[in-house]
Amino acid sequence: MSLADATRYILTDATEGDLDRVIAAVRDRRDALAKIRAAAVTTGSTVTTRNLKPKYLNDLSGTVASINGNRADLDLDEASTDSLRWAHQTRFPVPGDAKSYRLHGVPLTCLTLTTD
Repeated sequence: MSLADATRYILTDATEGDLDRVIAAVRDRRDALAKIRAAAVTTGSTVTTRNLKPKYLNDLSGTVASINGNRADLDLDEASTDSLRWAHQTRFPVPGDAKSYRLHGVPLTCLTLTTD
């Protein structure tokens, strides 16, 4: 069965029960992919953040400074430091002259390796 066939089935013939199973399967697959991404992250990796709340923490990039269990400390690059500084937030006070900012405790599953 192709993706087009599966999509067509979901759009035209799937029952509520079928949709519940599809949603559960999608959730399980997303979790598996997040674990695969997390396993690839090492100290020194260049990464981008994703799936974080609050949303202003998404799409920030930097280098993994350290890993503690399933979380990482991330040294943001200059552009992401500027983005966080101007995000209309008070949780992460970024000094006005900072070129980098250390973001503590980012879940590894919320990091994607950046290809240079």
